[in-house]
Amino acid sequence: MSKVSILYLVGSGRSGSTLLSRLLELQDGYRAIGETRYLGDEETWSLECGCGETHQDCELWGPLIGSWSQPGRLRAWGEANRAAQLDQLAGYAVPSKPWPGVERGLVEVRRVFEALARTGDVVVDESKTPWLGYLLANQEWADVRFVELVRDPREVIGSWLREKDYLESTPPEVAAKHWLRTCVTAELIRKRTGLPWLRTSYNRLANDPQGVLADILGHPAQGLTPADGVVAFTNATVNHIYLSNPDKRRRGPDSVRPATKKTLIAPPTAGRWQQLATRYWDKWLAGHTELNHNFS
Repeated sequence: MSKVSILYLVGSGRSGSTLLSRLLELQDGYRAIGETRYLGDEETWSLECGCGETHQDCELWGPLIGSWSQPGRLRAWGEANRAAQLDQLAGYAVPSKPWPGVERGLVEVRRVFEALARTGDVVVDESKTPWLGYLLANQEWADVRFVELVRDPREVIGSWLREKDYLESTPPEVAAKHWLRTCVTAELIRKRTGLPWLRTSYNRLANDPQGVLADILGHPAQGLTPADGVVAFTNATVNHIYLSNPDKRRRGPDSVRPATKKTLIAPPTAGRWQQLATRYWDKWLAGHTELNHNFS
């Protein structure tokens, strides 16, 4: 059997992964599937898929969710996708041997991704957490490439202060800790896997979406048209993006709005995690937002 081609999006939430997924959905041979890491969370089953149906009633996700009527299968999926931190660290240390609590779920992981790839398209997974990408990258049946989206933590924290439909606001320290953990772990996994890895900034995606897509596709993108200072596109068909940002449900004419330049400083009352995240960005990541490791 041919391998499942996966384009795995890495990054902190509110860094542009849903926008990139929607743009890739316009391209021939790419299928955006959203955040599969939440597929086993029963509280997400009644939420709306990108197609407008609930996940459990969706023509794509419904059969997969229904197949988990056997509790053991759902538990196995969860053990692989939501492993404890110690299991993750064991995986970094011994990548050639599945670690306890994960091996049982690998059959379920493979079954789900092979079902999602039956059309033969590249599966675009925006789960974002580097850990799941690392798990997939170590499977013989998966051909994984990574795209990492990075954004100034002060902008990410500001975005998470605002509620968005079913996405609740997040306290600044929680958002900062998640941002820093994601960025540092992504760097470790990039070096560990050695797989094709493209890193780009949220600002570049917003200001030059055609360029970012061309880097990913290896050829000019389709469906995007510069118009009146923005890049216009039309979502004419439904998608099956799981969970993700509510923007997945937007239909008809749309546009990529350019990012404006901002002078950002951490507030005087910023907590420890906000200070660490800002320091990591200013001292290192801000100068390395663009990286292409064997991607093209």
